[in-house]
Amino acid sequence: MLTPEEFASLLLIGAPSTYGSPAVIPPEHSARLIALGFIADIQGRLRMTTPGRIRLAAGMPIPLTQVGFEGGKFHHLQFGFLE
Repeated sequence: MLTPEEFASLLLIGAPSTYGSPAVIPPEHSARLIALGFIADIQGRLRMTTPGRIRLAAGMPIPLTQVGFEGGKFHHLQFGFLE
């Protein structure tokens, strides 16, 4: 599973700059995304792979929440507390 920060880095790689400058992401993110096969380093530039595009299309998972019913209304419960 990607952290929100790693997913943001994947988004940066997937959205090429209109100015032609390459996206700059933390080296630990690029190493992990390359290891997962989501991006590739081609001639010094980070490029999105097909699995990376599929991962982007899947989006970020919604944080674990529960739905509670109280007083005739549904409430989202996060970490056991009503929001």
